[in-house]
Amino acid sequence: MSIYYFFGCSLTAGDELADKFYCPDIDTALMSESEYYKFRQELTTVVNYQDYTAKNKEFAYPAILAQELSIAVDNRAVNSISLRENIVKIIKLVLEKSNTINHLFIQVPPPIREAVLDSNGVHSHQMASPHVPHNDTDIGRYMKAKAITHDVVHYSAEDFNDLLLVHGFLQQHKIPHTFIDIGNKVVNRTRDLETTYFSYLSYYVKQLPWITLDTKPELLSVTRHLTKQGHETLAEQIKNEIFK
Repeated sequence: MSIYYFFGCSLTAGDELADKFYCPDIDTALMSESEYYKFRQELTTVVNYQDYTAKNKEFAYPAILAQELSIAVDNRAVNSISLRENIVKIIKLVLEKSNTINHLFIQVPPPIREAVLDSNGVHSHQMASPHVPHNDTDIGRYMKAKAITHDVVHYSAEDFNDLLLVHGFLQQHKIPHTFIDIGNKVVNRTRDLETTYFSYLSYYVKQLPWITLDTKPELLSVTRHLTKQGHETLAEQIKNEIFK
């Protein structure tokens, strides 16, 4: 079976899109950010979180493409995931199921997210989050050392190296692929590196196959996720650039 795979974070997972499904009479667009997160916490105490995230994907741009183009898609985006965890999963997919891949879409998550490997496998932490473990464990000590020794320049350089690495890997395996930048996540990393020894990486990253969505205010929710209109806009852009 020929499948279009999508990897990314909450922007591709369609976070918040199921709110209207579960609460049709509530307009979250009228909420402040703090009001929304309170609403969300209450909602996910009633609705199973896994069911909620699965429902979100039913309204996200990969699902729109599947419906409009009659193609098979597999949306493997995960809320709060790091770029490196995505890449680990992409490499695993290619090595195990390359014959099923028609095209890979890789949406670049926000920066300063750390992939860690432990007995439970690979998972991600947002370094700015209060939930990052800094306790006396192997992972906690590692995260503490990373926070002390790294700043945004190091994270941006690592991400650009990872993008070039996975691009080369996919080329070697002859896997068609496109990177997606929603809201200048890549442009911001380029700015981080402008006056550093790592600035040369930006030139090579620009040569990669990109789709860039300019996130105008009307395409974003109060928590800066894509709205229904945002997902429709991105789906249309992918149709015009990839499926023309």
